[in-house]
Amino acid sequence: MVSEVALKALEIIAIAFAAVVIQNLLFKKLSDQTALRELKKQLEHAQAKMKEAQKTKEPKKLEGALGKVNELSMRRLSLTMKPNLISSFIFIFLLGWAQKAYATLQIPTPMPIPILVWKMPPIAFVSSLSWFWWYFYIAVVASLIVRDFFEIEI
Repeated sequence: MVSEVALKALEIIAIAFAAVVIQNLLFKKLSDQTALRELKKQLEHAQAKMKEAQKTKEPKKLEGALGKVNELSMRRLSLTMKPNLISSFIFIFLLGWAQKAYATLQIPTPMPIPILVWKMPPIAFVSSLSWFWWYFYIAVVASLIVRDFFEIEI
């Protein structure tokens, strides 16, 4: 028989994975993936030129390369702004709902997990996590998997 906490943990895992899939597919649908791939290549090339200019210590080359990197970064930001805003609304709605549904839930971890704390020593070990941290860890891993599987360029 599965405990209620284990079922809630599975719910959070399913919700996190579903939210990540929906957010990433919306991002892919709403963004120009071809343009983002091309911008990524151009940005990598510009960054390589910038590193080369840093090594040769030529200020004019460095300034030009830095300007190009900034220009490409701004274009990339403009291409991803709308999809990111829509994804953010989904995330905010989901967090609000989950906070009400799982407010007091503490899920035991299979082993103590180190976390950063604001006291000395700065690392503490915990044996349970709140719903938010479960969601966060699952969403990060799921996002990496989904983006790779669906070949989504961010």
